[in-house]
Amino acid sequence: ESGEMVTLEPGEYTIYYEELENYVSPEEKAVTVYVDKKATESASYSEAGYLTATLTGAEDATWGYTGTIGESVATRASSTISGSGYKSGDVVKVPVGTYTIEYEEMGDYYFTPEDAYASVSFGGSETLSAEYKGAGVLELTISPTTATCTFDDETRTNGTRLVKVTPGDYEMVFNYADGYDTPATATVTITAGQTTTKTVTYATNAWYGIAVGDFIMSDGTWLAASKVSSASIGSSYYPVAIVCYVPTLTGTTSESTFDRMGATTVDYLFSQGIMPHGKAMAMKNCGTGLAWAGSGYTEVDIEGIVNATTIALGYGDYDGYYNSSVFKALSTFNSTNYPAAYAAINYSEKYPSASTGWYFPAWGEWYDLVECLAEYDLSSYKDDTNATVNTEKGNYVYTGSTGSPVAVAINTHLSAFSSTYYDQVEYMKLTLSGWYHQFQTSTESYAGYYRYMEFNGNGCDLCATAKTGNVAYVTSSSTNYYIGCTRSFLAF
Repeated sequence: ESGEMVTLEPGEYTIYYEELENYVSPEEKAVTVYVDKKATESASYSEAGYLTATLTGAEDATWGYTGTIGESVATRASSTISGSGYKSGDVVKVPVGTYTIEYEEMGDYYFTPEDAYASVSFGGSETLSAEYKGAGVLELTISPTTATCTFDDETRTNGTRLVKVTPGDYEMVFNYADGYDTPATATVTITAGQTTTKTVTYATNAWYGIAVGDFIMSDGTWLAASKVSSASIGSSYYPVAIVCYVPTLTGTTSESTFDRMGATTVDYLFSQGIMPHGKAMAMKNCGTGLAWAGSGYTEVDIEGIVNATTIALGYGDYDGYYNSSVFKALSTFNSTNYPAAYAAINYSEKYPSASTGWYFPAWGEWYDLVECLAEYDLSSYKDDTNATVNTEKGNYVYTGSTGSPVAVAINTHLSAFSSTYYDQVEYMKLTLSGWYHQFQTSTESYAGYYRYMEFNGNGCDLCATAKTGNVAYVTSSSTNYYIGCTRSFLAF
């Protein structure tokens, strides 16, 4: 007992302190006994309580603690103690104090429970419970290695290995990579206790590098304008369209990323695995002298198509592919009731499979052609500031230039093909004063009227006319001069 003297032979001894309930025993001590000398040692028992943790969800999970002990045990060397490696249900005697319970890592397939806290009193017992929840692992391979995707709201790169992923379905959005088609958004399922491997290969984009003024060919490829002179043009390889608009491409798949491509157009191209790259105008008219609305026309106002009664509304209508889908959905849609739209949508010329196919362009798409292909500034004519108000047909604008600058500029691009290939193009050139090229669009105006783009000796005019009116087609012995022209577009 405390204070009791024991007579021992000289030598080396170890002092052990017996266990007492609700106390932490002092550590054993080494002592040396000498002849005719008294060896005295002192020790202090610490008041104690008990810690235990119940762990579920992971077999062989362990826990530990870190504690700050109080003044009553200040004789210890340090005020901080710790322990680890305890299994579920183990009861650990600890000095009175405040403790952080730490749950030890169990690898990639489990979420480690958050630390817990407990205050242990003299003779008291604190029991904590924790669950190890199952997790999954994602291993990602992307080709090319420059491509990235967005997973769980963060950008991921090739070779990414994510551990401790919450099980469930995730949307994986693939970001734009220069020169490649962006894959469609994928759903990835993460399963607890398993590694999900996702391998994605971007396809090389067939349209990479294409620019305004380049040509789409009958075999579905494209030809740079600078290479026309060295190309072997013939019956099996000839231009079917000229690129008239190319958007700015960045890293997402939203409509705004592709400027004025149009939401329906973008959605369709992505659904086909095609990265949107631009729009092109057919090299030839698909019809001349065609009425917008024919003898069986009944829809004075087609629901779903913009009524561009103002210039601003017309400029904002740039998804002719969408407009064409509205036409096609009409039960009355045929060549008799809608001659111009039917001809544009069903144009018989070849078109590339990596595209929307031919459609009836919207008024805003002719704006883009004029600004991009003809490089003619229409910035003053995109709203009604300079417009003439017309509450019957719709507001209109005359650009007021001279010398047929728009038609001449377009002809300059088309003339990349020499006269040998003249049958492959259809010029907009005006040689007689007073004749006009009025290109029909799928955009409506007031009830009974539609929008058209006119090229003439004053540049271009932005007008509207009656859907059921006669559209003249004029011919001379040497050259054709059109008043009403229908020409298809496609997006790619």
